[in-house]
Order: sequence, then structure tokens, then C-alpha cells
Amino acid sequence: MEICKKVTNCEALDSSYIIHTDSADIKIYFMTNEIIRFRVSFDKEFAEESYMLSLTAWEDRLDSLFSESERKRVKAITPALEDSDSKIIFRTAALRLEIDKDPLCVRLYNSEGTELYSSLSGSPFTLDSNRRITHYSRMNEDDCFYGFGEKAGV
Repeated sequence: MEICKKVTNCEALDSSYIIHTDSADIKIYFMTNEIIRFRVSFDKEFAEESYMLSLTAWEDRLDSLFSESERKRVKAITPALEDSDSKIIFRTAALRLEIDKDPLCVRLYNSEGTELYSSLSGSPFTLDSNRRITHYSRMNEDDCFYGFGEKAGV
């Protein structure tokens, strides 16, 4: 089993960011001030081929299957970035995304500072022997989880 435990580097690309960890790469697009796309790859490749996304900021292998009314391409925004020894912070007008470097932990806050999301510190992303990627989120007892294809508790 491979476990992402700590961040090694942050790389800015044209319209996204790559967070390099000890086991995988995390690719982050800031689609709008309110929408962030977060991908994890243990083979460090990010093939773009989705038939589900209606809003993109990248070229997708399946773009030709959709009309302009079915899939909209936007220009990803560039958030403010702070990169210190212990943490990476991205800020948009509506959100603050904090990534603790060691142990790796992802937290998302709204503009008022209320925590909207947190991963499990130290092992938020794992790859098992069957090449399945799992993601662990921290949830409070009264939180509700509504799945859209995700598998929880496997």
C-alpha cells in the first residue's frame, strides 16, 4: 500500500498546480472562486477523458462528443498563493484551501473562516494492491454524506 504522507514540492502550471507528495501528485484547478477540482495520481499522469464533466478548464480527449451547450470551457482563475515551510495556502474571493505539508492534510474554509472540509491528517490518499485510490475525509458525528458514485467504508 502506498500512502501520501507529506508534501515535497508545489509546482505552478499554466492553469493548475501540482502538489508533489512522497507517493503521488495532486493536481488542483481553481475553476471559479467557488469551484476547485482536485485530482490525485499515484502514477503521476493525469489523462483528461471525462464524459461526466460539463464545466472544464482543459482540453479533454472526449471534447468532440459534446456540443458547446453540453460542455463549457472556462479559464481557470489564479488564486493568491502562500508557500511556507509548513503549509501551502491558496486564496480565492470565496475560499481558502490550506495544505499542511507534514503530515499531509487538506482543509477548505469559506471566506468567513468556517471550515467546510478536512481530510484525515497524515494519510488522506492511499493506493492499495489492486491499484484503487482511496481518500479519507474527517467527518463530524452530525455530518451527512451524499454519494455520487463514491464508495465509503470499503
